[in-house]
Amino acid sequence: YNLIENVVFNEITEITDGYGNIQIPNFNPHRTYKVAAEYMSANGPIREWTHIGNYSRFYERPNYYLEKGDDKDSYRLNDNINLNLKYSEENVESTDKDKLIFLIMKDGLIDYKITDNTSLNFEFNEEYIPNVMINSIYFKNGYMYPVEFINSLYYDTTERQIHFDVTTDKENYRPGEEVVLNIKTKDENNKPITADVNISLVDEAYFALFEKRVDTLNSLYSKVRKTGLNASYLSNIDLSMDKGNGAEMGGGGENYTNFRDEFKDTNVFTTITTDKNGNGKLKFKLADNLTSWRITYQGISDKQFAGSGTKNITVSLPFFVDIIMSDEYLKDDKISGSLRVFGTEAKESEEVQYEVKITNKETGKELKFAQTGIIGDYTNIEFGKLNEGTYEISVYAAYKDFEDGIKEEFNVVDSFVYFNNTTYYKLSDDTVLSKVYSNPIITLFNESSSDFYNSLDNILANYGKRVDQTVSSMLAAKYINKYFGTDLHYNEDDLINEINKYETDETYGGYSLFTYSSADAEITAKLMNLVDNEFLRLKSKTYFKNLLTHPDYSLKIPAALWGLSSYKEPVLLTIYDLLENNELEVRDKIYLSLALAELGDFNTAKKYYKEFSNSFKESGDYLYFESGADENYKYSENYELSALLSILGCKLQDYETSDKLFKYVYNNPSKFTLSNFEQLIYIMDRNIMNLDEIKDLFGEVTVTSEGKDKTYKLKLFDRENFSVPKDKIQDIKFKNINGSIACKVEALGNKDDLEKNKTDDFSINITYNLKDSTESQMSYNHSDLVKVTIMPTFSNNVIAGNYEITYVVPAGFRFIELDRKWPFWVEENGQKLRFFFHYDRQNFAAIPITFYIQAAQKGEYTVDYVVIKENLETKLNYLDKATLSVK
Repeated sequence: YNLIENVVFNEITEITDGYGNIQIPNFNPHRTYKVAAEYMSANGPIREWTHIGNYSRFYERPNYYLEKGDDKDSYRLNDNINLNLKYSEENVESTDKDKLIFLIMKDGLIDYKITDNTSLNFEFNEEYIPNVMINSIYFKNGYMYPVEFINSLYYDTTERQIHFDVTTDKENYRPGEEVVLNIKTKDENNKPITADVNISLVDEAYFALFEKRVDTLNSLYSKVRKTGLNASYLSNIDLSMDKGNGAEMGGGGENYTNFRDEFKDTNVFTTITTDKNGNGKLKFKLADNLTSWRITYQGISDKQFAGSGTKNITVSLPFFVDIIMSDEYLKDDKISGSLRVFGTEAKESEEVQYEVKITNKETGKELKFAQTGIIGDYTNIEFGKLNEGTYEISVYAAYKDFEDGIKEEFNVVDSFVYFNNTTYYKLSDDTVLSKVYSNPIITLFNESSSDFYNSLDNILANYGKRVDQTVSSMLAAKYINKYFGTDLHYNEDDLINEINKYETDETYGGYSLFTYSSADAEITAKLMNLVDNEFLRLKSKTYFKNLLTHPDYSLKIPAALWGLSSYKEPVLLTIYDLLENNELEVRDKIYLSLALAELGDFNTAKKYYKEFSNSFKESGDYLYFESGADENYKYSENYELSALLSILGCKLQDYETSDKLFKYVYNNPSKFTLSNFEQLIYIMDRNIMNLDEIKDLFGEVTVTSEGKDKTYKLKLFDRENFSVPKDKIQDIKFKNINGSIACKVEALGNKDDLEKNKTDDFSINITYNLKDSTESQMSYNHSDLVKVTIMPTFSNNVIAGNYEITYVVPAGFRFIELDRKWPFWVEENGQKLRFFFHYDRQNFAAIPITFYIQAAQKGEYTVDYVVIKENLETKLNYLDKATLSVK
């Protein structure tokens, strides 16, 4: 088919009040039209388009398929199954050369059958449970044809269903009464079955929030969706075939003792086994909930019979009391409770007597309140502010000859604000870790640092095409393994092969900076001071000797003499002769002094070293050599000569000075040259493993926790962590500290951590107003819907980041809903809301976070600290507490 597009309309159209109309000429509902509109604005054309109509025609080719010979949806064991081959809705007649292959699949091949007929009869057997799928091939006249069967053959699970008779000794109960539950298990023919039966008793109020239905039988025999056929291929196909496509809860008086105080969501969760007659019994005591309880029973036998079901029992009283309060309050809240009575005997508009007692469970101090209320109305009693602690509240109601009481608990705290917090400690024997508010994870690590190790690590990370990058990196791995017991990849043969890449064709034993550049005497001399390979050193010795035969003096000569001195070649007289030449460059003298030190003439080498030291300059804690070179080359010359002089000072054992030169070179890398070879030579000569700063890298600390000592080894970047109960953290002791050992404590922080983590990089502002008003206010009437707007702001220091805002809905209010038009998401946990959002200065402006709360209970309620925090960081900002009142 060819796609044909014709332009049927192309005109300028008048637009009035933003609207225009066009008439498509000869509109055909069996076609699709693309409508494109273009408007020329001052900034250029604006184009939009849409489609009208959606007509398409599909072509399907005829195919072979299997059809069942019955209308059954499922089969029992040994039921007969009949499958017939059809083509284009017609039965296919059998011929002499026909064959059908049936593959019976269930996540793999279960069985197969081959028949000379175009139909197949077979029985549903145990292997086919819970279902099988059919893949089939039809052979005709030497060709292969795929055969479709889109259905599965399902097992009729009712054959193995357990049927239950469940009864209780009565239908209605009072709180705390005993229930006798009788169960009988049987099959479809009423024959008893021995089965394990799980029984749960759950408050229907829970299912109103989290509905759950069980179907044990179908869960046990859940359907298999995969055939297990990974691929198929037909080797001989008929090309003539067309290839188309196509609840409620209640609960004092001084003498009243039957307070309801045991409230549960799940009253029973247990398993019983029915006997050979299928009978079982369970007795249990009811909790004090006034509700409808759902009994859920699920049974299974050893022969894989299964079943499930539910039954409800009701727990009620003719007269009962209820109180509306929060579980938690802040100590600045003016708390109140709303009381009301219910029941068939509670007559509206009549008086009811309430008595309330609040007891501090720690101090035993009691507060008592009494008030007369009207049945059918809420009675509000103000309790005022309470100190921090856990309280028990007893509520008693009396009306005529009826009485009821409930007991509940609530907490009063200073703040609900807790957040993930990380605190850093530099450890000493006197370190005491601060109190935390959740079980902490304590991570130990070694902060010790050494420029010698850091130099090796930095060289290890080098990459490039220069010999002092590639070879140096491999040598750094070798030395780190040797000194620090690591297992970095290193192979001596790989090193030699890499060095050989830089040997030049025109010289024997000379090495270049790049694989394509000329041999360099300085590079070769430095390299041979690092490489311990006899063959390479012999070749380089020849290269150095050849350089000395040149009649003209050059910088290559001093470098070659340094190289030869490492072989202890007799070149002292040559060196002395050159040093008598007062026109030598500083670099020449340094190479010759290095050669003298290598050959053991330390006195002469020290003479020149002292001369060089007159040009040492301080740079902070370090030293560098001031070469006096031209301004254009001064920095690189100072840098290179400082690196060489650090090696000379090390060979002369002037470590106090040479270390300062080395550390200058490491900490002030040049943009124009590298000093990898010089740093490696220095580290090899320095015997760094005897230095305190290196020993500190092998740190350790002994931790005493919960009465036990444990020593942690902290080499290099190793980290070790452990956890303790939160109430044991201040008992932890540290001793035998080697190295600069520190730790981080990760746990929940509270209000005490707010100020020390406060930043000015971001902040928040918050406003409250009625839903349909823009006027800010802090006092509301009962049931008012309040719009809360939190607006974050960011300083110019913040480019982008992920943030969270924690807001605790005040105790007398209830969270209702979010304003979903803004791109943030919320985590709701009781009264605590955590809002998460992304800020990006270039792409996303700061957005307000808006949501709604409802005034639910009279009183004055504290808005806890509102905190904005950067994700995975300790930085935060916050708003102090505020007060909202409900009249």
